[in-house]
Amino acid sequence: MEPSSPHLTTRLTLTRELNNLKDGILSIGQDCCQIIALMVSAFSLSSELLEDKVTEIYQRVQKQADQLENQCFAILSLQQPLLKDLRLVVGALRISNHLVRIASYSARLVNISGLIEDKNCIPSELKTIAENCQLMLKDVLQAFQAGSIDLALELIKKDKDIDLLHDSSFQKIIRRMTNEEPALVAIDAQLLTSVRFLERTGDVIAAIAKEVYFVYTGQKFYPKP
Repeated sequence: MEPSSPHLTTRLTLTRELNNLKDGILSIGQDCCQIIALMVSAFSLSSELLEDKVTEIYQRVQKQADQLENQCFAILSLQQPLLKDLRLVVGALRISNHLVRIASYSARLVNISGLIEDKNCIPSELKTIAENCQLMLKDVLQAFQAGSIDLALELIKKDKDIDLLHDSSFQKIIRRMTNEEPALVAIDAQLLTSVRFLERTGDVIAAIAKEVYFVYTGQKFYPKP
């Protein structure tokens, strides 16, 4: 049955475009999850194939993000989104940018891991943080797709667990550096960078959760003091 009015036609078109935005975020997010999985593997495997695959996926993430940005601008220019729809468009644009950052951090971590021949030098906490980030990213994508405020709030709280693991591994590496040979100190300097990137990844996922909260409530999340 054909739509009975131009307004209804416009609304159906907008609804379709908004659903396409959500699907686009999911696609970018799934690629980011794959990069994180490869990053976890890089902590124990030495393979140039991992770096090549990560580069391929990262370039795809960037391309998809550019396409989604164009979709957002097209909706803002050609449609007449209501306030709640406008929040979804702006939120999708911000989330897309956050996902590109996550992909960038993970790609750089794979490159750093490739420089470390002895994988036993890598603290186990780094792998744990990476695995937690992967789970959190999957959950935040689900929260965005389903509009789950409760799940978004839960993920914001989980970022504190990442911070604790970051502090533990950071201190372990610092203590180890004080008693090592210069060559090993150089490796640990790279590992300190890795820990920092992982901590930032957790922060970005929490930022995505806050965007989800804003999109579906119209309110910004402010942590309790």
